[in-house]
Amino acid sequence: MPGITHTISNQGLDAASWQAACEDMLEHLKSVTPVRTGFLQSEWRMRVSPQSVTFIDDAPYASYVNDGTPNMAPRDMTGELDSVASDIMDGHRKPDEDIDQTEYREARESQLPPYRR
Repeated sequence: MPGITHTISNQGLDAASWQAACEDMLEHLKSVTPVRTGFLQSEWRMRVSPQSVTFIDDAPYASYVNDGTPNMAPRDMTGELDSVASDIMDGHRKPDEDIDQTEYREARESQLPPYRR
């Protein structure tokens, strides 16, 4: 069975933030990859476009580890990445520069009960 590929779409990040988020996702993917010899972990790489990133592991047994076999439970490395990808991207999202932060804070505080202002 061949290696594995997994694609995640950009959720509106600018180019620099997207690249940084992709690098963080690759590091996360490597951190959840089981290590016996280190080969599986070392084979992860990424192909980035403005719209998506594809993570690739060409280790010949990568799909067996990720998806499992009749004799081995799946490790679901790519599923683990799916569960944190949005959080990673949110961490790289820049605040909307069009919002006046003072105006936003004043509007927010006006909605608080008097004892919290």
